[in-house]
Amino acid sequence: MPSLLFGTWQWLENNKIPETYIVRNVLDGDTIVIEDGVKIKLSNLDAPELERCGGKEAKAFLESLIKDKNVGIKILGIDVYKRPLAWVYQNGKLINESMIESGWADFDTSGRSSEIKEKLKELYQTARKEKIGIFGKNCLQQINEDKPNCLIKGNISAYDGKQYYHFPGCSNYESANIELFHGDQWFCSEKEAVAAGFVKSKNCFDKKFTPGL
Repeated sequence: MPSLLFGTWQWLENNKIPETYIVRNVLDGDTIVIEDGVKIKLSNLDAPELERCGGKEAKAFLESLIKDKNVGIKILGIDVYKRPLAWVYQNGKLINESMIESGWADFDTSGRSSEIKEKLKELYQTARKEKIGIFGKNCLQQINEDKPNCLIKGNISAYDGKQYYHFPGCSNYESANIELFHGDQWFCSEKEAVAAGFVKSKNCFDKKFTPGL
């Protein structure tokens, strides 16, 4: 069988029908291993890491769809980890769509525009609106129901990947979500947030967190 990596750019050039491979393993909710041990990343979606909220569920759902089954793979490019990015099909169904529609994967905006990408965006918006999968209250929160006195929100910025924390009195605090599936965290004190690698948001205007207020 020709190397999948060797054929990546040929797929881009001649737009062949997806080749069929057996899924040997599912690493998480967006990465699979096919024949010859090649890792494939499902394009335009990101599932939680296994240790994060929804990670195990996302993996289990993807396994239920394609583990040990033949899938069609159409390569779109290669990511920063040298993994082929692909549309993955099973019995004519685009698995990328299934993962986002189920709510077990977040939408990734990277890559060129296409009808499929627009469809994935619509499915993501619906899943988020309906609060299913990782967008349910277990993984996406505005209120810390488990520890009501731990009010500090630690967010990982989608723009620069930096970790910021803020608390009541900081602007935009009320509207900010804790996306546990992305690694956001709740903290009980500023000291705890700093120890975890978070820095105070500039929106806090040099304020200090006072528990109980």
